[in-house]
Amino acid sequence: MAYNNVPWERLCFSGSSHLSDHIEGKKLNMKSATLLLGLGLALPLFYSAPVSASYVNSAPAALKLKIRPVNNSQTKITGSVTKGSLVKLYQDGAYAKKAVVQSNGRFVINLKSPLSHIGSYQLTATKVNFKPLTESFKVTSYPYTNQIKPLQTQVTALQKQLTSIQSQLSTMQSTADGLTNQDTTSSDYQRALTTAGNNPQAYQATYLSLEQQAIDLQNQMNQIQTQIQHYQDLSNF
Repeated sequence: MAYNNVPWERLCFSGSSHLSDHIEGKKLNMKSATLLLGLGLALPLFYSAPVSASYVNSAPAALKLKIRPVNNSQTKITGSVTKGSLVKLYQDGAYAKKAVVQSNGRFVINLKSPLSHIGSYQLTATKVNFKPLTESFKVTSYPYTNQIKPLQTQVTALQKQLTSIQSQLSTMQSTADGLTNQDTTSSDYQRALTTAGNNPQAYQATYLSLEQQAIDLQNQMNQIQTQIQHYQDLSNF
């Protein structure tokens, strides 16, 4: 053996020293293993924060889109959107027109004719690095009260005039008919002539004038009624 001829004291001392070194070595190895294990567990946590932050930062930003109320009398759509966005109008799912967007984010879409309150409408907003946005909106019915009410007042006034003239014509009709009798010796003609003040031509001229006035008034009323109907149709468009 390697320990032959070695004094017992030295052998004991040497063995004790080697034993101590061995024990200390194991302690050191355990500490190293513990340290490495701790670092290994900490590494995923250490690197997880930047990955999470990167994921959050890569999420697209949100666009903002605001549409002013639209009714079926307007020929333009207005609102505001995130600056630098592209805004498009879709009607019943089909592309209709692109908006003019100002530098401050305000936009306008000029229409050739008002939109019907019956239909489906959407505005889309898009911008690089932003999540696309689609907003639906409704077209309300404009009542046209300010346009219809004055016209209805005119119709009422014309109707009163027409009623008065029709009353006069009704009173004069039998006399006017009597004056058309070819037999000037008949009792009907003589009675009509007396009522006409012995001036049949003037009487008939007055009667015909009132008839024409009634026709003119009726035509005016018809035209105004057409305008009223037009506004009512627009309201229901």
